[in-house]
Amino acid sequence: MGDSGLDLTHTSWRDDLWLQAYGISPLNILDYFSLSPFYDKNCSNEGAKQQGLELTQLAILAPGIEYVLRDAQPPHLFVICRQHRAAPSAPAAPQAVYYVLDGTVYQAPALHAALTNRMARCRFSMQAAFTAMQEDLHPCIAALELSRAGAFDPVEPRHDATSPTDLAQATPGPRAIDPERASKLEASLRTVLARYPLPVLAAPAPEQANPPAEPAAEAPVADLARGAPAATAPASSHAASHQPPVG
Repeated sequence: MGDSGLDLTHTSWRDDLWLQAYGISPLNILDYFSLSPFYDKNCSNEGAKQQGLELTQLAILAPGIEYVLRDAQPPHLFVICRQHRAAPSAPAAPQAVYYVLDGTVYQAPALHAALTNRMARCRFSMQAAFTAMQEDLHPCIAALELSRAGAFDPVEPRHDATSPTDLAQATPGPRAIDPERASKLEASLRTVLARYPLPVLAAPAPEQANPPAEPAAEAPVADLARGAPAATAPASSHAASHQPPVG
């Protein structure tokens, strides 16, 4: 009893006779707690009671274990801390935390244990969700396999069902889905898609209907250098042939 290394997180304690006779309040909650298996009888609180000291004077006593009230929301919740003081007037180091909820005393779990428990619950919920999703998708997968196999059994080919009516009757229909399970699956998918949206693919550029027109042919560089366009050369020669003779 009262061993700091003892894990009592799975233990709870309650005294209905005390609660009916005295009730609990910030003034007597430590007295009520001292009756529980979480209390160490060799603590400094017992020494203060024997010497007639107040609990506010625990720091002047010999080093040891102390129990102090850390927080209170009377009459429903009280938080008690177990701490160890190495020397008089020295700071105390917390060792464990207890809480009294509606008269029942519990030991608060460590942070590591609380996180481990939460992660285990999350893993269980995810496994259950994926199992339900796999069961809901099974009819679709079976229909896809039948469509790929041509509505025939790939292991034992069937030659008796040849008409479309026989094939429709031979193909198993989709399995009925529980509406509650379907709503939970839809909510899960919406949550995943909202947190991890699908990438949006860019639309391809539209192809041009008519190819661009070819640029007009430019005049040769040599003709531009002479300053005589090729199109005007024949007109000049024709005009020269009709000049009158020089007298």
